[in-house]
Amino acid sequence: MDAIEDCDESGEKLLRVGKRQRGDSSEEENWKEVKGKKSRRSSIIVQDKYEVYISYKERLPKQFALARIFKVNNIKNICQVKYLSPFKIRLQFESESNSRKLFECETLLEKGWRFQKATELSVCYGLIKDVDLDLPENEIIQYISCPSPAKLISLKKLIRRDRNEGGWCPSETIRLCFEGDYLPSVVQVCDIQVKVVPYIHQVAQCSQCWRFGHTRKMCPAKKVTCPKCSGHHDNCDASVFSCVNCGGKHISLSRTGPMYKKERKLREIMAEFRCTYRKALQCYVSPEHSGIIECTDPNSFPPLRKDTPSIKIDSTPQLPVRPTYAETVQTKATVHKTELGGKSSYRPGKIRPKTKKQSPEEDLLFWSSLAGSEDKDGMSDDGMEQKDVSHFSELLSRIKEVIFISQASVSSKIHSVLQLCLEWFMLVMVNYVSEWPWMKSLLSVFISQSL
Repeated sequence: MDAIEDCDESGEKLLRVGKRQRGDSSEEENWKEVKGKKSRRSSIIVQDKYEVYISYKERLPKQFALARIFKVNNIKNICQVKYLSPFKIRLQFESESNSRKLFECETLLEKGWRFQKATELSVCYGLIKDVDLDLPENEIIQYISCPSPAKLISLKKLIRRDRNEGGWCPSETIRLCFEGDYLPSVVQVCDIQVKVVPYIHQVAQCSQCWRFGHTRKMCPAKKVTCPKCSGHHDNCDASVFSCVNCGGKHISLSRTGPMYKKERKLREIMAEFRCTYRKALQCYVSPEHSGIIECTDPNSFPPLRKDTPSIKIDSTPQLPVRPTYAETVQTKATVHKTELGGKSSYRPGKIRPKTKKQSPEEDLLFWSSLAGSEDKDGMSDDGMEQKDVSHFSELLSRIKEVIFISQASVSSKIHSVLQLCLEWFMLVMVNYVSEWPWMKSLLSVFISQSL
């Protein structure tokens, strides 16, 4: 680099370093493009891990005692051990072969430990109804046989609430437990097929922390929670409620909360598709994404604007039996009637034969006196226009009634509107044709000859 001389304000010469000269084009080709660091999660190769759940009615041993049990039974290659509760543990194995050793361990099976894969169901449940109350369970299971590949493991009589005396009483419903995730549609009881209904588990709620998914016996929390105000104390006399699960303005025991509805829907998915809770969470769609709006707080809706006109709509309109369009017009057309000479009357849409016999001379005089008798026999132009307007307004009113008030389907509404328009058109055509002079003379000649 070459130094460049420069002068300051006092006139002294200063040396400053010149700019770096650009190299040849060959050097530019050796440049390397520098990119940002990739995320750590995406760079890690995800390997399949096999998870197994261990559950027991009593408290499971702690970590050191559990490690000794696994070492004695030659169960190795365990990546992770997590205590979900004192009665349930989740193990993570490196391969499926290592997890298979746990299922084949007779020592742990004799203790009563239950094993279940995270992606599969070990058992599924079904219900049969209308069972005799006096039959014991050991006798009922002898009469039941199920088709292959279903395998019946056990059954249990369910109880229900006694609304009259209170408490619990036995019911006529039995829960069947089948091995695996296959639930038969029917079972045979002494060569008679009985329908099996999928069993939907009740939503378990803890009476200590009031969370869903476990009971008080398996609660991991150490503090008691109030179901009304969500405070760390026993039940209080609070008037303003606050839910522990969703924070809504309702008591934690309420079944209208969004969290309870979600847990209930998850159990319905598990019963319908016979899948685990983890898969049900993947299949679950919240009401916000499905287009269903749920609101538990009535005060959350914004108020209406003052300039919005109030519209009252009758939710259950009751329409009386109405006559047809032709009958309605015929009865109301007498209001627009103009009296003719004598006692004769005119009704639109209806032609009556003349009872008086006319001579041929009178028929010939009819054509000559047609110009002078237009004002007497026929209606004026204003009257005709008023009659047409009244007919058309009546048609519009009937169409509005069919479209906006009627509760029929869309196809039936279209059919009714077309029928009304056709009747109106036919009636108007008959009225205009009957007013033509040559039509009147033709009808009179025809009637005179027939008589």
